[in-house]
This record gives sequence, structure tokens and C-alpha cells, in this order.
Amino acid sequence: MANLRIFIFLAMTMYRIKYLSLFLIMGALFLTSLIIPNNDFENQLLADLNRFHQQTKNFKLAAQDYKKNTISIDSLQNQVLRTRLSYKKVEFVAEYYYPSFIEEHINGAPLLHIEKFSTLPVVMTPEGLQVLDEMAFSDEVESMKDEMVVLSGILESKTSELILGFKNKRIRKIEIKEACKQELVRVFTMGVSGFDTPGSLNALPEASVAMTSMQNALSNIQGDYTSALNLFTEAIDYINLSKSFDEFDRAYFYKEFVGPLYKEVNALAFDVNNSEPSLNYFAVNPFSNSLFEANFLNPYYYTLL
Repeated sequence: MANLRIFIFLAMTMYRIKYLSLFLIMGALFLTSLIIPNNDFENQLLADLNRFHQQTKNFKLAAQDYKKNTISIDSLQNQVLRTRLSYKKVEFVAEYYYPSFIEEHINGAPLLHIEKFSTLPVVMTPEGLQVLDEMAFSDEVESMKDEMVVLSGILESKTSELILGFKNKRIRKIEIKEACKQELVRVFTMGVSGFDTPGSLNALPEASVAMTSMQNALSNIQGDYTSALNLFTEAIDYINLSKSFDEFDRAYFYKEFVGPLYKEVNALAFDVNNSEPSLNYFAVNPFSNSLFEANFLNPYYYTLL
């Protein structure tokens, strides 16, 4: 009789385990549905990050060669442009996950800024692509050779660290959506305005690459995003057909492309159970549909400062 009770207990336990296993499998499938359904995007991202890293290596060598007077200023400047374009392929994801690191080491403004160490403010020297862009296209580039060698070496090293941050990282669909929205703001406010390219003013080719990268990211997510993808194509074509930086119609670009794209991407629904991001984490209100809405900025974010 005791053996029978043991047998029944074991049978019921296995029965529960079977349904527990089924529950866990269903839960795993649900979580997977919030992740990009395959590794295509992650693999492409790592490939683009490695290409960017290679370009930083090339730029470091170019800076060294320019210091030795073995290459021309045109060769140096062309390498700056290639390095920046390779960065623009990964910018929207890199800025989303590691904004402080990017600002500090990869593509921050070429301005002195203050950082807090313990209880003391410390003035930090700027570094990264914007600084190097301004140097390479400056009339005083000859006097900056040593500094360019140092900064290009730091950039290459920090890019290696950035790549490590994306090894084995799983990216959720909602994060791609938010990263694209942030990049659209960045392209319009800092990209086509020329703020991001203070020396070269190579803003339009960089904006084209950034828009193409966002389009490719959305195309890697299962679903019907035809309207958004078509808008990206039209925006990219408009940029590429523009004659010059000075003649580029930024008001038209926003009205016809950036504004509608921001609203379109914001409306994308990847899963009915996919929760929206917390208000605390974004300077921009994630529920706003336009850069010019009264509620575009998120006041809750600034209460954390």
C-alpha cells in the first residue's frame, strides 16, 4: 500500500512538472516574441561595429602617417569621412544603449565639459569623432598633428570597449522602436543642421546612412511596416538628390519626412502585451508624436537630475 501511495505521488508530481514545463516553454516563447525573432539584426550590428572599429584603426594609422608627412591632408580628411560614415551605421543603437559613453568618448561635442568626481567638479577635455572632424578640416591642422594621433588612438581603444558591450546582447523590438525615434530627432536637430560635423559639414551623406540603418533595422523585424519603410526610402532619396548642404530644405525635410516618420514609428505595435518604456528614462516623452508638440520633452526625466 505504501508503494502504491509513493507511485501515485510520483505520478502526480510528474503530471505537475509536465504542465510546469509547458508553462515555462510558453513563457519563453512569449519573451522571445518581444525579442527580434532571429539573430540577423544582432549579427549585422556586430558586423557594422567591427567595420567601424576597423575604420578607427585606419584613422589612427592615417593620423600617424600625416604626422610623418607621408600622406596628404586630403587622404587624412577622406579617412575621417569614412570613419564617421561607418559610425553612423551603428549610431542609433549605440546612442540608445550607451549614451553617456558615446557622448564622453565616441561622438560628443568638441567642447570642454564638467564631470563630477566624488564631490569635486573636474573639467574634461573633449574627445571623439566631432573633435577629430573639426581638427582635420581646420586651417590649423598642422599644429594639431600630435593631438590627432593621441585622440585617434583613444577613439580606437574606446570603440573596442563599445563592441564588448554588444557581445551576446539581446535586443527587444520596443528598443529598436525607441532607438529609431531618438535617431530621427538626432538626424534633424544635430545631423542635417551641421552640428555633428563642425569641420567637414558632411551632414547629408551621414544623414542618409543613418536613415538607411534605421530602415534596415525595421526590415529585420517580422511584421508589416510598409508605410514606415516607404517613408524612409523617400527620405533617403530626398537627401541623396539634394545639391548641397547650404541648399538643403530642412523645413521641407521635416514636414514631409521626419515628422511623418516619427509619428509612424511611434505608432508601431510589436506586441499587444509589449509595455511602453518608463517615463523616467527618457528626456523625450515616449508618447509624444511630434518634435513640436507641447509635451515633447518629458519633465519627469529632469526631476532625476
